[in-house]
Amino acid sequence: MALNARELVLFLNSSRGERGFERVERAVGQINRYAEIVRSVSYQTRALAGAAESHAREREAGQLQREINNFLDQTRVWVQFGPSGRWRWMARSVSQSRGPSRSFSTGASLVLDAVVEGYIRLIRRCPACRAWFAIRRPWQKFCLDECREKHFRKSSEGKARRARYMRGYRARLKRLAENLRLAAQKRKKR
Repeated sequence: MALNARELVLFLNSSRGERGFERVERAVGQINRYAEIVRSVSYQTRALAGAAESHAREREAGQLQREINNFLDQTRVWVQFGPSGRWRWMARSVSQSRGPSRSFSTGASLVLDAVVEGYIRLIRRCPACRAWFAIRRPWQKFCLDECREKHFRKSSEGKARRARYMRGYRARLKRLAENLRLAAQKRKKR
């Protein structure tokens, strides 16, 4: 599963600009958004949340479902059950061409494979650098610690924390300079 997730991430990060790539990229986002909505909409959620909010989510889920099905209708992919190291469902590209449709078919087969195998939920896009990555933890939002820190530093909360830290740092430097000055004066008096 990890190897297949890496293969999809590699495709998403390296095929940018190729014809059909945007459709594959959009499909991954739509599938993840649809799964997020389905997880959040339960009987309790409908009962606790307002009916309007629940209906809005269901409408969004319906629209995403239509768009995902439209994407699937455009693919040239076949699905089979068979061995590829182990017995599992596989989605493979039918297109043998090396033209522009090749990228779309390859991407579509990788996306379908991810859906069938259940690791599509692990594929995310980093909000800081916009690179695709496979998450290691369910709460992970960024591909690297550097991206997380960079995003935090740009946020209003991060800027406020940095300003608070710098005010304290300058106050500590001022106290240190004053203590050094007082210590030097004491030495002179002796």
